[in-house]
Amino acid sequence: AFLYCVIFRPESGILDNLGFLGQFTLVIFCVCFLVASSIWMPALVTFLKTGSDLWWNVVVTVLWITSVSLACMLFTVVFSVGGDVIFRRIGACGLGYITLHCTVLDATIWVLKFPK
Repeated sequence: AFLYCVIFRPESGILDNLGFLGQFTLVIFCVCFLVASSIWMPALVTFLKTGSDLWWNVVVTVLWITSVSLACMLFTVVFSVGGDVIFRRIGACGLGYITLHCTVLDATIWVLKFPK
């Protein structure tokens, strides 16, 4: 829902936010999310092959970076001013869901239950 509002509805004003990182606040957090989320699977495969604690720490760290960057994007969208309220709410709902998923299910429960 968030990406729909950003990509297909740029007139919604979601990217017009002038947050503490300037007009590219959401873009910076989105890049952090995409980079971190693309690292965790190769890091997990490397951990499974080597059994090294270093790689397990990399997996857990990138899962938490993913969660924090999503939470920052959610915070930015919720507290942004201007733009279309409907699209801001739709974007916030989408970000809220994926933030909950990545924080509770991936970075917390999955990490605790994964058989090391």
